[in-house]
Amino acid sequence: MDDDADILEILRMVLVAEGYEVVATALSSEVVTLVECERPDVVLLDVAMPGIDGFEVCKRLKARASTSEVPVIFLSAQHRNAEVIAQGLECGGHDYVTKPVQKPELLARIRAALRIRLYENELSLKNAHLEELNDQLKRLLERHEEYLGMASHDLRAPLMSLVGYSGLLMDGAYGPVSPKQVQIIRRFRILVSYMSSIVANLLDLESLERGSLRLYMQREDLASILTEAIELHGLAADEKEVSLALEAAPGAELPINADRNRMVQVLSNVIANAIKYSPPKQPVRIALQRHNGRAFVRVADRGPGIPLSERERVFQPFFQGSNRPSNGEKGAGLGLCIVKQLVDLHGGQVLIQDALGGGTCVEIDLPVFATDDSS
Repeated sequence: MDDDADILEILRMVLVAEGYEVVATALSSEVVTLVECERPDVVLLDVAMPGIDGFEVCKRLKARASTSEVPVIFLSAQHRNAEVIAQGLECGGHDYVTKPVQKPELLARIRAALRIRLYENELSLKNAHLEELNDQLKRLLERHEEYLGMASHDLRAPLMSLVGYSGLLMDGAYGPVSPKQVQIIRRFRILVSYMSSIVANLLDLESLERGSLRLYMQREDLASILTEAIELHGLAADEKEVSLALEAAPGAELPINADRNRMVQVLSNVIANAIKYSPPKQPVRIALQRHNGRAFVRVADRGPGIPLSERERVFQPFFQGSNRPSNGEKGAGLGLCIVKQLVDLHGGQVLIQDALGGGTCVEIDLPVFATDDSS
């Protein structure tokens, strides 16, 4: 668009000769309507036009959703005037060409504007596609969480019933049982407990990822929590002939601010992992210490260890490391992921390192109860 009819015609002829379709007007009042109707790929706009100047026309183009994305190249007789150039760019212009217009420069700037327009269109399409995929993913995740929650809740009740009935069988509530039957029932209880832990972990992972898991924090004795967690794995340790050796000062209380059930779960998961990877007839050493206002629990096994390259990844959900449990036990890859998230919520840290003599040592570091001033 130019106010000089001769220049306008020359520009039109040059562009048509290069294969472009050209629609022209010398009236600034017609520009916006023309651009809306024709939807051009580029607008060449003279700065000095009668009535409304080119800057105001550009502002009006950029203010309309239907024309805001069309690149505008200003034409001006003011040779590289910095203020004019800045004003054109600030009102939404893409580029600037001075008169008299040089054909090579003009064509090069038009091609650059067309490339930018093409990239912007491609980006817009890709963004729209990504938004659509993101909406689909959200819907799938919502369904996944819904189905997971329903399945987990439906499985938990019968599994807990199986644990209860197997305990009654072992206790002889339905008649005497032979040593071989006791052995089978013990194995059955271990398998059911494993299945129950997977269901519980799935539910917990869902709650943790949603941020809806509630903790009931109060002063608790970490030594008592650790003893309870060890007792939960007596059967699994006996089955594998693994000894659980607790190294702690007898009767020493170690107060922490914790949700007792969740902290039992944390320590239980770590101990279960150590038993799983420990060779038969090897000890799992469990140490409890206090130092500089922090409580430390260390669980060390004599297994194959965790490669350095995997030590951060073991905290990712469903991660399966390169090493396999010593007796072929199975796992869902959720235990350490949940351990880390729960410990983080308790203001602590989890560290994985090599155990003395080989194997893996998992160290849990927790703050001692805040109001306890004893050393």
